[in-house]
Amino acid sequence: MGHILKRRRPQGAYTPAQMLQILSQLRLTALLDNNCMWLAVSPAVAEQLDKCCTGQKDGGPGTALEIMSVLTPWLTQQGLPVPEEENQAAEMPAQGSTSDTVAIQAPAKGGHAGTAPVPANLGPASTAEPAKSSEQGPQHQTGTSYTSGRPPGLGDGRQSAADRYQVQGHAHVAVRLGLEESFFLHYVLGCLVVVEQAGDDAAGPGGQQACGLRQLDEQALWTACKAIRSNFVTSYVGYHHLKCKGWLPRAGLLYGVDFVVYQMHPLAVHSEFGVLLIPLEGPHRPELGWHDLQITNRLITQVSKRLMLLYVHEVQGGPDHSTPACLDSFTVEERIVRRWVPNTTRGN
Repeated sequence: MGHILKRRRPQGAYTPAQMLQILSQLRLTALLDNNCMWLAVSPAVAEQLDKCCTGQKDGGPGTALEIMSVLTPWLTQQGLPVPEEENQAAEMPAQGSTSDTVAIQAPAKGGHAGTAPVPANLGPASTAEPAKSSEQGPQHQTGTSYTSGRPPGLGDGRQSAADRYQVQGHAHVAVRLGLEESFFLHYVLGCLVVVEQAGDDAAGPGGQQACGLRQLDEQALWTACKAIRSNFVTSYVGYHHLKCKGWLPRAGLLYGVDFVVYQMHPLAVHSEFGVLLIPLEGPHRPELGWHDLQITNRLITQVSKRLMLLYVHEVQGGPDHSTPACLDSFTVEERIVRRWVPNTTRGN
């Protein structure tokens, strides 16, 4: 079954490989607050994130203002750029480009996010062959222009919503990232810095404290994500596997599954599979019986999708889940579930 195009679809939709290339060229700073990852970006960057099927606009102008009021002093002190509306996101790939894929490679050691044990390149999923791999990875370069300085008027609760929405004369948009998205952007693409509110004590392991904020390194972000969601490890393993196969995984709660996956942007095509993660070991192994599987499969079939089971197996004797190094110990096996109709398979 090929991907089902929507009747009204945007022109020039990016492929998953082009999305990864654009994301790798961005430089983003997220605030971890109340178990959520928040970005405050210019409308241009927010549009690029949307085209790259990353994050979700949420919270409105008031939320964007609050995020900027927290991040701006820290960015200024660290000598990092403060985004403005005129920022141009990473350069768009040429519409006539012949390259449809991009390798997922770990950042260099000592770089933005450290090294990461990831597959060498994108390859076709064994179930639907979305995209073929390429040998050449993306070039990490900044395609944005910035200025620094604290926006005036922050913290003035008497301003109207329209006035508060203007930061240095430029509007900002609040974007909420999922945990899997955040760690993938930080760990694999190296384009995301994450900070959180810090106490008055000195900076502990895994970060540097300044302006009441602490920057999370790879280990600290891993620990924070695990603390927010107990099954984060297996969830990220499945998310990472799907991304490296060239799919675009999105939350599948609406259909009773862990993820739904797309071959292109959700505005251009319908999702093809509903994905259930099934860890074979550990406390999060689901008690999935045939009755539950039949219900899920029937629901997925009624919305013109197929059910994919991702069996997550952890090799014994590997690192524990306290560090991202444990990701090397996981293997993922895909299985497609189809409904058996006896009348179509009955012999003559």
